[in-house]
Amino acid sequence: MNFIKLLSVVFGVASLLPTNKTFAAMLESTLELGSGKYHITSSIDSSSRLHIDKPEKNGGNLCIRKPIDCSNQVFDIEKKEGFYNIKCDASGKMLDVKGASKNVGANIQQYTPNETDAQNWIIIKWEDGTYSLISVCNKLVMDVDSGKNKEGTNVRCWELNGTNSQKFYFEKVE
Repeated sequence: MNFIKLLSVVFGVASLLPTNKTFAAMLESTLELGSGKYHITSSIDSSSRLHIDKPEKNGGNLCIRKPIDCSNQVFDIEKKEGFYNIKCDASGKMLDVKGASKNVGANIQQYTPNETDAQNWIIIKWEDGTYSLISVCNKLVMDVDSGKNKEGTNVRCWELNGTNSQKFYFEKVE
């Protein structure tokens, strides 16, 4: 079984994806998202960016905040062996599923790079130009808590449901 087919079986998301585009095609379409620095904006509202609170600490929380000119909202994306690592520019720490939790609702934080699946992400592209991020460690999707567009709303792991709370835009930072 090839890698892409394996991912579609393991993650079991094919039924949620658009019928005219297979999971494999979605994975292949992410190749256009190259390595580099990005602002990651929630598709709930363009005035909500991913942001790391307390970037000086392991466990700094991932949430959404209004766009400001700070490195807490810049993420360095690096593709490695079919997965992506996402590093906060302010700290050099990776986006990480806290405790490598397998539970729905698991928190997403930043943590010192440690080469574990808690820090590996699959990024899929939807037909509308948005992206979803799937954790390799728990097969859950990055999700803005309850779809709220409120300053400081937590970002956590949730079952894939295809809503805007799980879709993001990537804007290259020069």
